[in-house]
Amino acid sequence: MDDDVLNLDVDTGDLRRVFGMLTGYVLLPDSNHGYVEEFTELDLAGRVRTLAAGRALWHLMGVAGARDDDLEGIISESRQVAGEDFAMLPGALRLARELDEELEATGGEAISTRLVGEVAADGTRALGALAYFLRATRVVLHATASARGAGVEELLAATGQHLAES
Repeated sequence: MDDDVLNLDVDTGDLRRVFGMLTGYVLLPDSNHGYVEEFTELDLAGRVRTLAAGRALWHLMGVAGARDDDLEGIISESRQVAGEDFAMLPGALRLARELDEELEATGGEAISTRLVGEVAADGTRALGALAYFLRATRVVLHATASARGAGVEELLAATGQHLAES
């Protein structure tokens, strides 16, 4: 095992936690969403898994919402919108993008200990990275709802049901 890499063990519970955060983020956009306290109360391993689960949920929702099998298109579009929205938080944006790249390269199974160190050292930046993943997932969710002629709430309910059965 490479000493410079932390292997992740993201499970369904981590995905459910992030889905709960996403639901608040989408349905109560002007509120604190509750995810701030929840994320900051997690230990370092929980924060790292939550970030990885946030990125995983974004891409899973992208698979579900891809039009004409254009997964890269929907992910790219959401990445661009979230990047524009988080441009005023360059540290959080950089961390989110680096996490995204590393998780892509490892199939979501590992990240560098350097990034783990950044998550440990700067909780605000890590929280911003989580918000970036939630924002990107929200973009995918709204695009999917629009393409399917469905309501966002309906898609959230279906996803929640699927996670509950997992």
